[in-house]
Amino acid sequence: MENSCDSNQNMEEIESDNEPLELVLTVGKVFQSWDKALSFFTEYCRQKGFSYRKRHSEIVEISTGVTRISKRTLECSHSYVYKPRKIDDTSRQRNTSSGAIECPWHANLNWPKTSPVITLTSFKDEHNHELNPLIEVMAPMFCKFTPEMHDDVKFYINNGGPTMGASSIRGLLQAKYPGRYISDKQLYNSIQQHKALQPSVIQRDSTELHHFGILLIRNNNI
Repeated sequence: MENSCDSNQNMEEIESDNEPLELVLTVGKVFQSWDKALSFFTEYCRQKGFSYRKRHSEIVEISTGVTRISKRTLECSHSYVYKPRKIDDTSRQRNTSSGAIECPWHANLNWPKTSPVITLTSFKDEHNHELNPLIEVMAPMFCKFTPEMHDDVKFYINNGGPTMGASSIRGLLQAKYPGRYISDKQLYNSIQQHKALQPSVIQRDSTELHHFGILLIRNNNI
């Protein structure tokens, strides 16, 4: 059932010391920025077992020459209907599958010009497909490191000393972000990105580097 905006209560949930709270969608829920709103929905989808995409947005001018996104619609990644491109030469036609199955899940967010906050104005929390408990290891949106995680990797490399290798960095990230999947590819890429300041960090342990290479080959879709 479609929910309409009828309140402006329910502030953002806060996390407990170690584990995130189970997130719930509520009409009237507010966010202080688009980054916080999208972070909330990313975690919500991770908990529920699906991924979203930004489908529609509108821009408003809040002052001369200054604009911001005023409305945004998020949809399940299985929304809309896939329409294959027609090719006259049938010998070149490829039979491909698509995850687009017109899933109805969506959420509408609104940030009026005169409002200091973003509000969840309506949503439809229904799916026409099975939810995936392993979504965080399959959907790219959950594997990508946040800017904060990249900053942590850089800090560990610069301050961790001679024993700070990839395994140690993984352990520190897992402790700081409990419940989050740490992608092998994302971890290796982040280390490679920041190791120029300390080039011996990864090179100290050739066995560990070889192990990461094997994992990346096995999980090259992550």
